[in-house]
Amino acid sequence: MSWKNLMELLLLLLLLLCNRSNCGSERKVDLWTQSTTGCACSFNSSSNECACCVPSGGCSCGTASPNRCAQCGLEQHCANMCNITLDSRLLFSKSDRGFGQIKSPYLEGPSRCTYRFVPDTGQRVELQIYRLVSIGRHNGSACQGGWLQFEGGARVCGRNKRFDRPVVLFSDKPVATLHMQPFLDLMLREDRLADKEKEIEFQAH
Repeated sequence: MSWKNLMELLLLLLLLLCNRSNCGSERKVDLWTQSTTGCACSFNSSSNECACCVPSGGCSCGTASPNRCAQCGLEQHCANMCNITLDSRLLFSKSDRGFGQIKSPYLEGPSRCTYRFVPDTGQRVELQIYRLVSIGRHNGSACQGGWLQFEGGARVCGRNKRFDRPVVLFSDKPVATLHMQPFLDLMLREDRLADKEKEIEFQAH
């Protein structure tokens, strides 16, 4: 059976402690995109229809996604934010920021994404999960069909779940690996609802 899963994935990776004062509180599209249009395109100097990036730490996604910016050091992943490594030292050297953001508009097909977090010395990785959509379901005793999980840790799942207080997962390992497994059975049944947005929001620091 052919099907397509549309999923918006918003991942704030704060590998260093980050509060409102140092993360910024300006009104913008996301952490790295000031506006979706209005700036010159790196691939077409005659066009000003590309995204404007924040002046510190934001880099254009280029032809892959001209109306978005990403954290410098991650812009090569704009079109595919699945199965990537996030190294705190590398992010800091590229963007002068010890926190990051991944935003992937589409995830297609039966897929399991893996994210590797590499904290700097003395850091730990903490994920604060605020919302889950179509990431498995809980049958009363365990997650069924899909989940978010640090390797070897507890699983978190939900068909459409918002958390007033975030669920926190953490890892003290030198390299923390997060697995995201969508709910395949549910997605197959919802093949005809391609316009239904599925999203996950979670924050780590």
